[in-house]
Amino acid sequence: MKGVQYIKSDKKWRATLGSVNRYIGQYPTKQEAINARLLAEKEHNYSSRSEIKTKKGKHISQTRLKELTIYNPITGIFTRKIDRGVSHKAGTTFKGIDKDGYINMRLDGKLYRGHRLAFLYMTGSIPDLVDHKDFKRSNNIWTNIRASTKQLNNNHRDPTKSKYGVIGLGFNKSRNKWTAERTAKGKRFKLYYGDDKNEAIKILKQFELNHK
Repeated sequence: MKGVQYIKSDKKWRATLGSVNRYIGQYPTKQEAINARLLAEKEHNYSSRSEIKTKKGKHISQTRLKELTIYNPITGIFTRKIDRGVSHKAGTTFKGIDKDGYINMRLDGKLYRGHRLAFLYMTGSIPDLVDHKDFKRSNNIWTNIRASTKQLNNNHRDPTKSKYGVIGLGFNKSRNKWTAERTAKGKRFKLYYGDDKNEAIKILKQFELNHK
């Protein structure tokens, strides 16, 4: 059968989807490889009609993602379902973290971030922005991931990375004054300018509650 080949070095049958030159996996028997090839072909015909399109082209479909991986919403971990070379065997997990702290996953030759694929796995779609509620970019448990907007993403910043521990809080050294500024709906709001740091923090927290 086309797309099924015996690999002597591995003593296994390899299945590929020839129409798109896609590796499916290796199996102990020829029949298992044939079954996998037929299933992949059937799912490809379906998923090719439901791929997610972005400005950069097509992304992986939910069907294909579930064919290649298993996502655990409790732990946030993706596990491979099929062999991918010597080091990426079925049952191994995706652990690669990029320089920005996100889990990276390479599937069908394309690189994705794990939190976006978790959203796709669970819902069937990927919004323009997906963020982490606890600010930990490698924590991809389902309850920590949410669809976001540009406004929400701009406001949702880790306070520990703010100079004064509160987002929007600043200090004018030349005038010895505390300032409070935030952005909402594309507009910049100057909320406070004065001597009382606690008052500035209070105003900022109230502003955040009003613009969730």
